[in-house]
Formats: sequence, C-alpha cells, structure tokens
Amino acid sequence: MQNIAKVEADPDLLPSIKRHAFAQSGVELADNSHCPICDLEWDLGKLLAHLKEKLEKSKGAKAVRDQIVEAGQTISAEGTTIRSLIDAVAKLPEITKE
Repeated sequence: MQNIAKVEADPDLLPSIKRHAFAQSGVELADNSHCPICDLEWDLGKLLAHLKEKLEKSKGAKAVRDQIVEAGQTISAEGTTIRSLIDAVAKLPEITKE
C-alpha cells in the first residue's frame, strides 16, 4: 500500500514507470544513426547516452513498480488459497440445529 500511495502522491511517477520500459527498448534497438523511437538522425553515442540517462532517472520508478507487482502477486496467491479453502468448506454437508 505504501508504494501505491507513492504513485498517487507523485503525478510524475506513473509516467516515469511507463517510460522506463520504453527507454530500455530504445537502448536495445539503437544500432545506427537513426533513433528507433523518433526516427530522427542522431550521433549513436549521444543517442545511447540520452536514452541511458532517461533509464537512470526512471530506476526508482521501476523499483516502485516491481514492488507493486510483487505485492499484487502475493495477494493473488493468497486469494487463490482462500478461494480453495472456501470451496472445500462449501462442499461440507450442512449441520442442522435440533
């Protein structure tokens, strides 16, 4: 919940989370003098430096995202466990009071 509060409190955090993967793809795809994102001509070294700078700036946002995803997976697994327990109890015969 703490990380969700961070995202809610900082309007720049969610866009930064989204841009991290985008910038990472840009670094991976940059292999000539044209930017793989905007298709403009760049000096390859400057382009890579620019994209890596964006990546570095968004590392904190990625860490928050990773923690939110991990917490979501934990909650989902616990929900699945609880659901299977409820299903097992629901199959028990009813006990009537006499």
